This record gives sequence, C-alpha cells and structure tokens, in this order.
Amino acid sequence: MVLVRLPAVRDDRGPRALPRAQGEGQARGGRPPGQGQSQWFSFGCLLYEMIEGRAPFRARKEKVKREEVDRRVKHEQEKYSSKFSECARSLCTGLLCKCAGARLGCGAGRRGAAQVKAHRFFAQLNFARLEAGMVDAPFVPDPHAVYAKDVLDIEQFSTVKGVNLDAADDTFYGKFNTGSVSIPWQAEMIETGCFTELNVFARGEDGAELATPDLQLAPAAAPPPPDNGCFPFARRVLCPQKKIPPRLRPVPVPEHLLPAAHAS
Repeated sequence: MVLVRLPAVRDDRGPRALPRAQGEGQARGGRPPGQGQSQWFSFGCLLYEMIEGRAPFRARKEKVKREEVDRRVKHEQEKYSSKFSECARSLCTGLLCKCAGARLGCGAGRRGAAQVKAHRFFAQLNFARLEAGMVDAPFVPDPHAVYAKDVLDIEQFSTVKGVNLDAADDTFYGKFNTGSVSIPWQAEMIETGCFTELNVFARGEDGAELATPDLQLAPAAAPPPPDNGCFPFARRVLCPQKKIPPRLRPVPVPEHLLPAAHAS
C-alpha cells in the first residue's frame, strides 16, 4: 500500500490523501486513478456528518491544521455514537474504509454505485421513482425562512458568549480610565491640592471670585433684539464716502521744517 494525494476533496469531509493499491489497472472510463475511491470516501463523510452532526475526523468547534486532519484520516478510526443504527453504521464503515480495495463502491469498477445502492440501508428506497421525481421529500424547506444563525451569534469563534456581569464586576470596571479626564488623574489632583493653583478666577468689586462663562450653571441672558421701529425689515442704506486718491491727500509737515513766517 502506498499513500497518494488526491484532489477535489474537502479537508473536513474527506481526505486529501487516501491509500490505494499499486497498479494502473484501477483507472476506469478515462478517470484518474483513485478518483472514484475518494468520491465514495467523501460520500461516507457526508453521510456521517448528516447523522452525527459533525465531521468524522474533527470535533465541533475544534481548530486543527490540515496536516493533523490528514493524519487522522489515514491512521485514526472514526467513532460512532448511539445516533447510528446498525445499517447506518455498516454503510459508513464500508464507505470510510482505509483500504481502497475493500471500500464500498470501489471493488465493482463502473458498477460501484450499484454496489452502494444495494446496501440494506437503502432497502426501502425506490431509486427509479426517486430519479423520476415521484417520491415526496420528507422535509420541504420553507422558501421564506432563513435556515441560518444570526450574524451576531459569536458562539462558533468566541468563548465569551453568555457571560453575566455582577456588582463586583461593575465596581472593578468602574475604576477604568474612561472619559476625557481619567479618574486616577482626578484623584491625584485632589490629593496634592494643586487644583487650587490652577483654578484662578477674576474677582469682582466685592472681592468674590467671578466664574468664567463656561463654568456658569445658569445660561446668560440673550441680548434684546434691536428696535427697528415701524419698519422692522427696512435696511439702512449708508452713502459711502468719496475716497480721496493718495496723490491728493495732504502730507503732514513737522513744525521744525516750516518757515519762520508760517511758524509765527
């Protein structure tokens, strides 16, 4: 037996490396060697997941690397719970067989599908009526329903879901530095007393400190609107003064430069 890497198989439902016997006689119908073997193995993984609710070689919410998944596929045996009936377990065991020659569906060549359909698990299923569309499905999904979890559900990738905060947690988180001015900085200002040097206000005529407008609790009174008389919407038109050009403006002359006659 040798191990070869086969494509087109998901890591969580089937192997990327499956054992097969040496020889070129396994190629049938122009397909690459081992392609049908991996497909029946993948079908076994899909059937296992539909019954068990998880992949056969990886637990739910388990994070494993691709190499570890390949190792489990090649060397570990899948585990079956009480959800599997005797027929279902026999079918999955045959499809998930490590030996490709003994795997269900791989020993009959082109008639591998007929070998799988002949299993007792499908004894009550009429494949001819199923192919003709004459078999009613046991479950028809509602086209208006969404069979998916909420996008805000973080259960699959986070372990903090369902945590409830009590009074001790609120007290602990209340000491965090939040806001524009952190609580430790405020405590340090109060302990050192340096806030008295920073809060310097102007004083009025009576010597009392006058709070700045931003610290006044009562809002300042708004100024009264201007009285426009009987014509509140009239606009005053001011006549602009005539602008004198610079060359015609009088130039002041200092007194010590004036002639004596003009000075007297």
